[in-house]
Amino acid sequence: MKAQVFTMDFIISIILFMSMMIMISILWSTLTIDLESKKSFDDMMFQALSTSELLVKDGGNPTNWTTSVFYSLGLAESENVLEWRKISYFVELVLNDYSSVKDVLGLSDDFYFELYDLTNSTTIVSAPLISLESYDNVAAVNRIVLVNNSLARFSFAIVR
Repeated sequence: MKAQVFTMDFIISIILFMSMMIMISILWSTLTIDLESKKSFDDMMFQALSTSELLVKDGGNPTNWTTSVFYSLGLAESENVLEWRKISYFVELVLNDYSSVKDVLGLSDDFYFELYDLTNSTTIVSAPLISLESYDNVAAVNRIVLVNNSLARFSFAIVR
């Protein structure tokens, strides 16, 4: 009888131990996946923030860059005041040579850019011609800028 109780205690202990190990393993796996997902989104958000910062605060290099001569891209005439000529050139570059724009901006992921007129509630321009709904992960940054003396929302998104 004593040996039987010892065997039952041992079996119950093993079952409890294994159950706890399985639960800890599942919890660890779930937390690791969540952490990796959060890190991935944070990386995307960092790319979106730093690129939008560059585009709305810098005029590019050279400051009078064109679609054929540029070393860095920037849309600003001054901080948060965008120059229409540079916006047009930027959209043209994105539509015609997307991979070069990604390289110059230092982006590893795809991106989307949009200017939205806050006065008339219309999209001024957007590029490339994609649908954000087709992507699983979108990290977007919105900024208020001035374009042709009108307030606009500058949106820049990194997509995966």
